[in-house]
Amino acid sequence: MNRTVNLQNRARRSVLTVTLIVLLVVLPVVGVFALDWGGSLTTTSSIQSLPEDSDDNIFSNTERLTFYLNTALGTKYRLESQAAARFDADPLLFAADIERLYLERVRRPAQGNLNEFVTRAGRQTITDPSGMVVRQTVDGVTAIVRYPRIEVGLAAGYTGLVNKEFTGASMSLRDSLDAGDDDVYFGPARLVGQGRVTMSNLFAGQSVRLAFTFQEDLRDPDDVIQAGDDPGQLGQDVDPGGLLDTQYIQLLLDGPIPVGGMPGQIFYQAGYILNLGRTLSLVEDDKSQSGESYQYKPIRAHLARLQLQYFLPSFLSTAAGLGVTFSSGDDGYSSFTEGNTGDVSTMFTPVTPGAAGTVFGLEYGNTTVIEVFYSMRPLERLHSPFLNTMQVQVAGYSFFRSVGEGPVSAPDVDPGTDESYLGTEVDLALRFRPFSDLGFGLSTGVFFANDDAMFDGTNSVDYLVRLDASLSF
Repeated sequence: MNRTVNLQNRARRSVLTVTLIVLLVVLPVVGVFALDWGGSLTTTSSIQSLPEDSDDNIFSNTERLTFYLNTALGTKYRLESQAAARFDADPLLFAADIERLYLERVRRPAQGNLNEFVTRAGRQTITDPSGMVVRQTVDGVTAIVRYPRIEVGLAAGYTGLVNKEFTGASMSLRDSLDAGDDDVYFGPARLVGQGRVTMSNLFAGQSVRLAFTFQEDLRDPDDVIQAGDDPGQLGQDVDPGGLLDTQYIQLLLDGPIPVGGMPGQIFYQAGYILNLGRTLSLVEDDKSQSGESYQYKPIRAHLARLQLQYFLPSFLSTAAGLGVTFSSGDDGYSSFTEGNTGDVSTMFTPVTPGAAGTVFGLEYGNTTVIEVFYSMRPLERLHSPFLNTMQVQVAGYSFFRSVGEGPVSAPDVDPGTDESYLGTEVDLALRFRPFSDLGFGLSTGVFFANDDAMFDGTNSVDYLVRLDASLSF
């Protein structure tokens, strides 16, 4: 452990040194060019329900400050940078990091079908087309080739130099342990890569997106549990967990649905993700003294999503939608994270977990979520520059376990029950922007749990109220 901490501290000092050198070299140069700079200050205050025996504070507050500095360096190059700081009141936390610092080159040929060729090098964000697999800050490179109707992109980067408070790539038991260790500064060490192809407006406005995404665990193999280890022979001071490598193949379709004689427009989004990889598993082993041993087993998991959206801009900017998202699970899992006990894991495991709902916040993996929403601007027709921007959205979610039992991300759910239905949530959100650089948001939600699927002592009804205020400068 000390060896890992020392390596991370040296890496941290190296990153800070390199960053200072870059700033000292670049800032005098960019001073010659026009600068685009600014930032934002966002405050978020929340009140939420807690179990009766909880020692947590019902009230929480987070302050987030960002500052960006962008400039063109000639006709082909551009420097993009953004730093951020976060302060949490309870538990007390202050964290800061560079979220974006890359050099971009754009080449636009005068002849041929190629629109532009874009390359980026430095700290940036990798995001998959669906937004359900990865959204992660990395230090790496990106290349994008754009044609009139086709875009091809390649990206790869390293996650291990990002402040752990600014990373979402927490996938394994070791990641969870590091997240709670005050001596660990950086996030998980992983290599993330992606190749994607987008074909836009192929016919009648239809688009197709294909992507292959992967992440490789770069932890020292000697620092984790080894394949073949007998759990009965391991000491109590041995940290659980192993390496976790995953790959994802995505196909997404979207576009308008022509409906004659109907006001407004209907759109659909359909997608499928195949999740492959390997995970450390505790399986039966006749050769082991305890009858079990740790072995790496393959991952074969899935996620499918279908959503319909209806837009009627002429009537108070109305928008409505209906969707269902299915992510495969595994009823043999002993825990939601690295809990496989079979020959094949069927638990969907994204790089950066996404969640549905304001209160319940159920992550994808052994979940099926049915959602409906409706939004409008009820005061849009008022002759007031302050009130006509108010947007109101009502959303409802019903949560199910995809395999009917087994663990999910929510700790209140009892994995030993065979109740598929977990509960329903209703959310209300109001967004108000009286000025272009000042905005407010109020989000409220109530979750009604299925008591038969929960542990004893869990609240039957949970709520959350969140107020956001954002000032740009």
